[in-house]
Amino acid sequence: MELFYYFVLWMIIRFINYGSAMKLKLSSQASWNQNGITVIGSKNGQSGSSLSELHHPRGITITDKDVLYICDTYNNRIIIVHLDSSIATFAIGSGQGTNLVGLSQPSDVFILNSSLYVLELIIPRVQKMSLNGSNPTTLSHITGLLSPTHFYIDNNGDIYASSYVSHSVFVFRSNSSTGSRVAGNGFLGSTNQHLNEPYGIFVKDVGVIYIADCGNHRIMKWLSGASSGIRVAGDGTPGSKSTQLNSPIDIIVDENEYMYIVEYGNSRVTRWSPNSSLGICIVACSGEAGVQSTQLKEPRSLSFDRSGSLYVSDQGNHRIQKRTNQNLDVVISLQIVNFYLSNNQPKLIVNAKWSQCAITFIDNNSLSSQARGIFIDYKDNIYLSDYSKNQILIFSGQSIIPQRRLNAKLYDYTTLFVTLNGDIYFANGNRTGQIDKITPNSTQSQFVTNFTENCFGLFIDIQNYLYCSMRDKHQVEKMLLDGNNQTIMRIAGTGSQGSQSNQLNGPWGIFVDIHFDLYVADAKNNRIQYCNPPIIQLVPSGMKLKFRHNQYFYISSNIENQCKQSESILIEWKILSCSFSCIYETKFDKQIDFSNNDLYIPSGILTYGVYHLELTVTMINFPTIKSSSFIEIEIIPSNIVINFLSYETRTIEHNYEENLVFNPGEYSYDLDSIQFNRNEWHYKYYYRIYSINLQEFRTIEDLNRTNQSKILDKWIYNNINNSSLTIFNKSFEFNETYQFLIEMIHHQNSSLQSFAYLFVEIVNMTSSNIIINCITRRVCSLKDEIYYINQNNQLELSSFSTRNHSKPLKITWNIYQGTLNKTIQWISFTPLPISLFFGLNTANLLVMSDLFILTIEYWRFQVIYEFESERIENHFDMKVNNGPKNGFCSINPLNGTVLTLFTINCTNWFDQDEIKDYLIYGLTKDSKKRSINGLLQNRMEVLQADLIESSQIFSDENELYFQNFNYQKQIANEITHEINDIISSATSILHIHLYLNQQFIVNSSSILFTLEKIESSFISHRLNESEIHFPLNLIQLNSTCLLRIIKRSLASFGNNSDQLYTNFSQLFSLSILDENENNIEMKTNFSNRMEFFIPRAPKYLISSMFYQNVTEIKKQNVQFHFYLFNLTEKFSIHFEIFSLKLNISYLLIYQFDRQPKLNSRENWILFCPSNLTNEKMFIHFLDNQQTLNHHSIIYGIRELTINEEINQFCCNEKVSLNLFKINQPRSFSSDYQIRLYQSNCFYFDKNNQWKSDGLLVGPLTNHYQTQCFSTHL
Repeated sequence: MELFYYFVLWMIIRFINYGSAMKLKLSSQASWNQNGITVIGSKNGQSGSSLSELHHPRGITITDKDVLYICDTYNNRIIIVHLDSSIATFAIGSGQGTNLVGLSQPSDVFILNSSLYVLELIIPRVQKMSLNGSNPTTLSHITGLLSPTHFYIDNNGDIYASSYVSHSVFVFRSNSSTGSRVAGNGFLGSTNQHLNEPYGIFVKDVGVIYIADCGNHRIMKWLSGASSGIRVAGDGTPGSKSTQLNSPIDIIVDENEYMYIVEYGNSRVTRWSPNSSLGICIVACSGEAGVQSTQLKEPRSLSFDRSGSLYVSDQGNHRIQKRTNQNLDVVISLQIVNFYLSNNQPKLIVNAKWSQCAITFIDNNSLSSQARGIFIDYKDNIYLSDYSKNQILIFSGQSIIPQRRLNAKLYDYTTLFVTLNGDIYFANGNRTGQIDKITPNSTQSQFVTNFTENCFGLFIDIQNYLYCSMRDKHQVEKMLLDGNNQTIMRIAGTGSQGSQSNQLNGPWGIFVDIHFDLYVADAKNNRIQYCNPPIIQLVPSGMKLKFRHNQYFYISSNIENQCKQSESILIEWKILSCSFSCIYETKFDKQIDFSNNDLYIPSGILTYGVYHLELTVTMINFPTIKSSSFIEIEIIPSNIVINFLSYETRTIEHNYEENLVFNPGEYSYDLDSIQFNRNEWHYKYYYRIYSINLQEFRTIEDLNRTNQSKILDKWIYNNINNSSLTIFNKSFEFNETYQFLIEMIHHQNSSLQSFAYLFVEIVNMTSSNIIINCITRRVCSLKDEIYYINQNNQLELSSFSTRNHSKPLKITWNIYQGTLNKTIQWISFTPLPISLFFGLNTANLLVMSDLFILTIEYWRFQVIYEFESERIENHFDMKVNNGPKNGFCSINPLNGTVLTLFTINCTNWFDQDEIKDYLIYGLTKDSKKRSINGLLQNRMEVLQADLIESSQIFSDENELYFQNFNYQKQIANEITHEINDIISSATSILHIHLYLNQQFIVNSSSILFTLEKIESSFISHRLNESEIHFPLNLIQLNSTCLLRIIKRSLASFGNNSDQLYTNFSQLFSLSILDENENNIEMKTNFSNRMEFFIPRAPKYLISSMFYQNVTEIKKQNVQFHFYLFNLTEKFSIHFEIFSLKLNISYLLIYQFDRQPKLNSRENWILFCPSNLTNEKMFIHFLDNQQTLNHHSIIYGIRELTINEEINQFCCNEKVSLNLFKINQPRSFSSDYQIRLYQSNCFYFDKNNQWKSDGLLVGPLTNHYQTQCFSTHL
């Protein structure tokens, strides 16, 4: 029995040894599961900025409580994950910045003495803070570092840091104001005195430094004070052999000097035993980097938890991977004691057992009174209170004889508490409530403080708060021991005895853990009570959220009460302006409710800039128990405008019997670009019931994991990128109002984000509804259900009925003017000046800008639809905006011709309502004002959605628009004819001065013009030297010709779908003229056709590929994975597949307008390794003749098996696909990415119309050029 007792005591000693910064001891036989588990981050390798996503994670560490701290480097934050509890993940840091709140690319993280240390890369500094991120301070003595990546803090508090730019390791002593070099000589090299881009470091107790010498592909061991190091792993050459390392980037060394090394270049983790020249791969040993569960990609750091499981910062895949320990029985001991434990908190194994037979250690020979106060410190010294003799007895080791006897006035029921520095606290027996202490190496007691009642329990937490349990007052109080402010606070109990959750009855023993959770032995209630601070989660979350100035928004909080003694909480929001530092609270003229779960910010109330929004939740019964959470937001000018529906609104009524479709990918727009690319964004949907008692926001995906009432029963994403969502009929709760929130984050740049809200009232609609839409979205700025229109703009409105699709008998628009007197009072605007309104009896209304010159500020446009069965109406309210001010414009160059590219730059214009609408006028010599037509000539960027919508709506009904469009068309024709005349004149003049085989070239940023005189027989040879391939002997003339080639930025004409697509290319003109400067028309057939290569416009980018997580698709009896794509008729198809794993082959099948036939071998294509392009992609091409009269295509994909199908069909070209047999369901060993885009060729005919007849798209078309074949010129 005695042996068992001492074994348990040894285990306690092992786990509470606080002296070492990190101790790890594993058996050499330990192994880890090769299938990793993603702890946090994307399983498919995508980066992100939500709390469940990471962006290039680097340094990690794990506490002995199994709390994981992650440097989420590119998101400029630290992520904290509680690995073995339900405590929510949260973040520290508020975005990149130099202040104490912001982090600037945190690179490494360390924990010591209950403090969190963060090393930053961009701003070379170390910040120290509490474990929850509070009270940050910058360590002033850490100076002079260049590009630090890793650091280590030893037992003495000395900080070691590696600098890959200085090729050195520096130490900053805790008692020094400067640093010193301890490894490397400051110069790049490969000798033992040099380092080459050192990264990870590990410091042993005796000052020995292990360095991941990344650029030299080795691990160096540097003894304390040495001028050179010792190579202990790697032979100095990069590679994957057992003797080699490839860019080692992090290292941990255990107590037996086994080295665990992260190899960045090999994307693996290896273990090297001491004094060995060989290493063993223990994690990610496939030899290939990748996103599979068995793979890593550019790993950066590693750590171990209590059970010996290994965690890797998988930087390239933006995730943290866990490999479980497969040999728990061979773990000798594992200590991750990188901070002091809470005072008197032993670390015991979960299944620890104690003997049922006790051993008498101290009896009445040593102790004259009842043993009431006992304490054991981290050195196993035992402290006993002998109150009858007023002595404190101290026993050392296993001795039963007191080593020291300290005289002290003790309270009869006193308890003792000993801090880590050896201070002994006790209750004074002569004075009620007095607490005294005896410091080490002293025999005299000192006064500490006075409580109002005797303390039956004492405790001091790691923040130096003294706790006192008062049995007779039925409460617990605490006070801060540091400083002059010794305010005593009640933190538990009400002061009167009771058994309610907020009451105590004779409390005695108390304990406070490292999370500051208070545990109370509620003696007379026969229970243990505890009170934790509340947990706060803010929605939306992220680093620096961006909201438009003219957009209202909510910050919603999900508060989880952790305190059983108090259900009542106090909510307090505050807003700090961060223009210089986040310390000044912002005051508002408008009323904002700062005491609600939701912080609602009306539009326009915050000026441009960065703000710190902080929520503090306090337990009302225990005001010292509180939690805080914050986010940073930035108020920006209008950019991405999100619309759930086809029209801009913030509130709708929806029929309970009908599906509700959200399509922000289709109806949102970017104010700063021509097109909004839905595929570039990540979409996340939230919802809640909007009532008096606001629920927290929940994600749509939560519906699959909860059984709550009043939620949406059935929904589905409508496409693979989640940009559209359908909620099915009868899924809503009737007569409820729902609030939806959508969060959109850019895939490539997570700092680009936008939010929008929509209220949906669920009703039983029996009548139709009228929707009024502002056509040109840039002209209208929606703000609190009122649209703001610039004073000098005309207004175009469209209306339609949502349910009654029959033709109305009558449509009438009524005009009202408004005056503001607390609320807007509307009166009819009469008489109507007819010249200012067009379409008063149509669905669409055009209002001329002259109306807004009047002094009237508010306008209402009401439309009434009269059907046979009903009469319905709606209105559009607007306020006249004063327009932009304080700006200026410039044009460059000041002079030019119709071929000159003019740049008009307008800067510093400010519009408080952010209406981005500018109309540019040009004055001719006769002072006639003519607007420059951006829509037709594409000389200005416009929203393509506006162009299509306005032309479709007004082309049929509005006479004025039709006339205006024809007038602009006429202007475009005039410009084209003028350009042609100038080109003809230039050709005639140059023709006179050109000799045979002489060439004239004009090459500018706006045009390339070449004119060459050449013999007709050499035209084919001359063109074939360029991007044009001409059939030989196509020209039969035996004379000289003029060869004219023009390349210029495309000025598109028209607005149908074919003509709009020409905006993505460039205009290429080829003319062959005879001696009289007449065009020589040439025609040929497809077997002898002309070939052109047309460059794509640099501003047009092919959309990014879609990631397909097919490895996690549930197994079904399905033979192919199918994709449906809608097509633009007469356009070629380019379908691309990029596998994330090499040596993968596929079988591709396709069919137009219907699903492919599986019993036929028609349209079956093999993708074998030999078919890979230089970009490692498979490409399937169909030209524009094959897509003729087709509207969709369905592709089916299945992966070929390596042993059978690949060997049979890819390795043997003679084997026919007719022998291919599909016996098994689809199965994918690797995820892949796909992309489908279309292209076409057009020519400009004599009538200024774009045509494509006689043109064929060639298979050499790629992302940068289009191959075109033509039969005529």
